[in-house]
Amino acid sequence: MPVRSRIAVAVCGALALSLAAASLNAASEPPPPKQWLKKYGGEAADSFRSIAATSDGGLVASGYSYSARGDVEHTRGWLNAWIVKVDAAGAVEFKRSLGASIGGNATWAEQTSDGGYVAGGSAITGNGDFKMRSKGKDDAFVLRLDRSGRTVFLKTYGGKEDDRLASVMEKPDGGFPLLGTTKSAAAGEGCGPGPGGSEMLWAAALDAGGRQSGGACRAAGGAVRSLNASADGLGGAALTLSLIGGEGGDASFDGTAGPGAVFGELREIPADGPRDVRGTASLRGGGLAGAGSRPAPSLGGPDCRDPWLFGFGADLGLGWQAFLRTGRSGRLSAVARAKGRYFAAGPTAGPGAGEGPCGRGDAMAVMADSGGNVIWEIVLIGKDYDDASAVAVHADGSLAVAGTSVSRDGDFEHPEGPARFGGDDRLDGFILKLAPASPAVQGVGDARPER
Repeated sequence: MPVRSRIAVAVCGALALSLAAASLNAASEPPPPKQWLKKYGGEAADSFRSIAATSDGGLVASGYSYSARGDVEHTRGWLNAWIVKVDAAGAVEFKRSLGASIGGNATWAEQTSDGGYVAGGSAITGNGDFKMRSKGKDDAFVLRLDRSGRTVFLKTYGGKEDDRLASVMEKPDGGFPLLGTTKSAAAGEGCGPGPGGSEMLWAAALDAGGRQSGGACRAAGGAVRSLNASADGLGGAALTLSLIGGEGGDASFDGTAGPGAVFGELREIPADGPRDVRGTASLRGGGLAGAGSRPAPSLGGPDCRDPWLFGFGADLGLGWQAFLRTGRSGRLSAVARAKGRYFAAGPTAGPGAGEGPCGRGDAMAVMADSGGNVIWEIVLIGKDYDDASAVAVHADGSLAVAGTSVSRDGDFEHPEGPARFGGDDRLDGFILKLAPASPAVQGVGDARPER
């Protein structure tokens, strides 16, 4: 039987309301020591979009790959969903690639209670690794792996239109709630194209074998720019999303989902200006933390951004928000809760990629307290484009950042760099592992960016 799950939704944008906002202070502690930074990929473009801690001290990362060699299992076409498990030292333990003639992308991967793994994403199915009959355009998929990375099941979900998975998380009863967006009527109760043909928010209940036992949708209120989720440890999730424009600007909401993945009421959350949410983390005892950005044209142009952190209490009312003002443009793409603190990461303007003051040339990570004050900050610098997109916290307090890097110098200098495959302008996935933060923090979940 589907269990009751609680979903918090924040859709952030321009409303004529005023909220107190703090400017994040200068760092008050040195960052923890770097244990290792490694790059992963092959002869073409490869990127990590999510990361999760595993019980053996390792990590499981997911994203997409265009490569056929190196840290990639194979290629089935243009673009492949990519999952990599590494040990505590960053050595690859297994690698999986899933593709069809057009492509796929893995937006989520995590360890399950039996030591195996569950991953998910979206793909154009019908051939290659997705030989099951295509349900339409983009289909959501869920891949269940054993502890060695062997397939337990691979299944697709959705209908004739676009169906995209944001997260698939294990429930205490062994099932897997699926959260995403859809335009397909066959995806569940109340599903189909939203107003103006927009995507709808989609929740589906999967049993331990991946069989769908329920599904429901509700209108998102606009075109979904990003959708992010984090498990709450009770079978539910915190969910944040951003919408693209609309009459009167965007809006902010929270709400619930009841038995059978039925969405409850969504309640508006105020914001004092346009926002773009890119990550979320559940908090024990209720509530959530989120990360994103807001416009900051004073930094040098209309595309410049101030990184943004915010927190909601157990009643899902906005408790605090703060903006990281470092004198350069940036965005926070993911956040994870550490005991009493928030660990976040994203891209920031720097010398990389030559994109100017509003560019995203470097990757940054930041630790902030519950009031939004910066405790420490790290910026990974290279001469080309680098981007942090996901974070994870281990139970011992050690930290990880994952993302994408083109640089082969500075912090991204790698002994197995472009000489492996003869190219120096290709994207690689990267993982940065940091020693336990001081004071020791307890990991309570991981966060991924938009689908």
